[in-house]
Amino acid sequence: MEHVFVSYEIAKKLKQKGFDEPCLAYYLDKKFIFFVLNIFEPIELTNSFYKEKTISVITTTPTYQQVIDWLFEKHNIWITIENHQHSEPTNNLMRGFYFYIEQDGHCVVGRTEFGSFESQYNALEEAIEQALKLI
Repeated sequence: MEHVFVSYEIAKKLKQKGFDEPCLAYYLDKKFIFFVLNIFEPIELTNSFYKEKTISVITTTPTYQQVIDWLFEKHNIWITIENHQHSEPTNNLMRGFYFYIEQDGHCVVGRTEFGSFESQYNALEEAIEQALKLI
């Protein structure tokens, strides 16, 4: 499950940027907690829900896909991850994972600006960090 949800650092930055979508997990301080749904009393666990309850040490934790969707739907920012693990190295690209970011249809971060990453999750974490700087 560790590759489904964003890191604590990303979750905190998302909260600061106004992310307030329902999530299935949260961080209590820095401890990851997966929420077990109560079908008899459904609630939407959002950052504003916890703020209303004055529980400020809780930060909701979205999945990577929720963040990608939110960035696109709310800020018109699109992240693309490319896999060049099996490609032959060229002048511009080495083997690994790359990302680029588009905003309003224009490339704002090119894929070689931050080099290659060993995993798609490392590339995605950095891409989200960079995308949040655009908000």
